[in-house]
Amino acid sequence: MEEYCKSIKAEKQLCEKKKLRFLDYKSDDLPAFLAKVGEHITPILSKYNKQKMKRSVLSNIKDFEGDVSGEWYNALSVDLFSKTSATYTLSETSSGYTGGAHGYYGITFSNYDTRTQKKLTLDDLLLPDYNQTLQHIAFTHYKEARGLKPTQTLLDDGWFNNKFELAENFAVTDRGLYFLYNQYEVKSYADGITTFMLPYSKIRSLIDPKGALGFALGKNRKIHASFYEAEKLSIIFDAKVNADKTLTVTAKMTNLTYSNARGWLSLSFPQMQYKKAILKMQKKGFTHLQAYPKGSSIYNIKQKKALPANYLLVEAEKKKWHYNDACTLTLTISLPANSSECIIDIRGSLKAEGKNITLPEEYEGVKGQQNFTNYRVFVGI
Repeated sequence: MEEYCKSIKAEKQLCEKKKLRFLDYKSDDLPAFLAKVGEHITPILSKYNKQKMKRSVLSNIKDFEGDVSGEWYNALSVDLFSKTSATYTLSETSSGYTGGAHGYYGITFSNYDTRTQKKLTLDDLLLPDYNQTLQHIAFTHYKEARGLKPTQTLLDDGWFNNKFELAENFAVTDRGLYFLYNQYEVKSYADGITTFMLPYSKIRSLIDPKGALGFALGKNRKIHASFYEAEKLSIIFDAKVNADKTLTVTAKMTNLTYSNARGWLSLSFPQMQYKKAILKMQKKGFTHLQAYPKGSSIYNIKQKKALPANYLLVEAEKKKWHYNDACTLTLTISLPANSSECIIDIRGSLKAEGKNITLPEEYEGVKGQQNFTNYRVFVGI
């Protein structure tokens, strides 16, 4: 933390602070794939450390002719965002306040090949002439992921205009390419950042099999995803396509808030209708587990009443769920016929002391058949 303050008038001063947090690239405990991560972090730190607080404060006082005061700050955090078998991604998260109506917040990703340490672009990952096809696939998927009807435009999702442009900012993850638009790029400041995950199953034909994304074309791949909300709850999801053409799904939910809560973990399968698709169900820690096939009576929060299910839902319930306890749901299911992917919607919720806690929150994910918001995961087959 660095800080400098300068008095301007009686009882009036301008203070500026900066704070830096970064991955300890000199640690002896770093995994092998991060052995050379210092080569990427050092230039970031050097640039940041060139910002001198005293010079900045005096310059701002001069620019504003002394008519400025308060506490300004900027913070930078450099972290490991994701890792795959062939890549890793660093995130630079910057935030601050430099006067005006509000502060700023932004995230920038940098992707690297674990073998060569080369910084990766889409050109390195995809086959030549991918751009137009990728734009079309991404646009279609974005509208689906945001719950937009075919007749709706991007304006209905808060965009400044109805022209879709794929974000230049992306992260390589185990599940797909994670695209991120920072504040003001496509929406207003109040809308915050906008993100979406483009599953590899959607772009298999575009992936360069000799490139760093080649792993995404492998058969019987494992999918891992973590969903987390501090001091609320977390869900860890794993899926694996088996040699016998079945899918094993495991979801572990942890209560990170109140003790003696009541909680639910829901997995929905929009491509499936009947119980016979479920070959095996197991629970650990949950008090109740039930499958609801198409036509079953399930609660719809928008209609505030029970309605027939449109597709298969599996829900596990835990009563008297104590703080930091985890419960696990494991399913083995048949893969959907004539499809290159299996779609799974995931949702967790807790109820305690008159409060409802959900993951994802209302502004994330896609609306499911109960009109609750879900995380949508695509498992390539």
